[in-house]
Amino acid sequence: MAIDLLVNIDVDNLDKAIAFYTDAFDRRVGRRFGDAGVELLGASSPIYLLVKPAGSKASIATPNSVTINATGPRSISTSSSRMCTPP
Repeated sequence: MAIDLLVNIDVDNLDKAIAFYTDAFDRRVGRRFGDAGVELLGASSPIYLLVKPAGSKASIATPNSVTINATGPRSISTSSSRMCTPP
């Protein structure tokens, strides 16, 4: 059974994020969404880098969502969460 995975990563500097993710994970740029984001290809699931201001609040998580925090040039931590549907 195949699992469809959608990966959205909020970034405050698109050019730096593209450089990091294409180098660190051997991805290539697919579609560009103007200044709002970019699609990175090269594995079974694309990664979408979405421009958001630093410190902005995350969207409401959905069941089985994963949060990724990048805190340095090669430092990434992940956490999985199971969130309840908001009232």
